[in-house]
Formats: sequence, C-alpha cells, structure tokens
Amino acid sequence: MLKDLGPSSEGETRITVIFVFYNPSDNSVLLERRKKPGSFFDRKLIYPGGSVEKFEIENFEGALKREIKEELGVAPLVFSSIPGAEGIYGETGKLIVPFLITKWSGEIPTKVKDTESDLLWIDLNSFEPELESIIKITEAVKNCVAQSY
Repeated sequence: MLKDLGPSSEGETRITVIFVFYNPSDNSVLLERRKKPGSFFDRKLIYPGGSVEKFEIENFEGALKREIKEELGVAPLVFSSIPGAEGIYGETGKLIVPFLITKWSGEIPTKVKDTESDLLWIDLNSFEPELESIIKITEAVKNCVAQSY
C-alpha cells in the first residue's frame, strides 16, 4: 500500500526523483557526499536528486529534467527508469523514483549547485552504500547495466 504522497503543507510532494548518472566507459556512477551538518544524511554518499513539485506529480521526467538542471546545470539526453527499483521508500519516508542517465549535455560539476555538496565518480562495483534505499537502488542499477552494457 502506498503511503500518502500528496502535497505537504509546504506544497512539495512526498516523492523524490533520483538521478543515477552512469559512465559505461569506466563503470562509474555519480554520487553526492551530502553536506548537511546535523542531518541524518550528513557526509553520507547518496545519488543526487530532488523533490517532485505538486505540479509534476504526473510528470516525473519533467521533474527529473528540472532537478538535474537546478542541481548540476546539465541536461539529460538518454535516460530511463531502473527496472527493479520501483516502490523504494527512502529513510525519510519519501517515495524514490530513480532514473538511469547514460548520456547528457554539459559538464558535470564537482559540487551540487545549491548545497555545495561534493560530487564524485565512483566505480559501481566498489561502491558500498550505507543506506538501505541506496543499497536497493545500487543493486537494481548493477542488474540493469549488466544486461545493457
């Protein structure tokens, strides 16, 4: 049963789009080392992402494009949902909607634009996530790229 995913009192939904940038030439994924002192997520490696706005509730791809532009300043060109990563809830109770991005225009920065959190390319097979939601997404990504690349 889905949790209540409608808009909160602040107008944002309880849904997050996650972007898994994948570089097949070296089997690496883009991760964010969250910089949020005092937060549960502080210093943890996670996939970048952002909240779906209430007007995007029927258009997760639109939310993905908007969030990537806001956070990284690039545009996704080739992307898809990740089989096996549906219905994952994050540690804060939000539904996670992850996308695999394999081609983009623009240069990926070294920091997230709005938070200054560090961005790192890490080998997919050596990444050992700490958070349960990130573990599940990472396993789905590994299965997806094993079938495609």
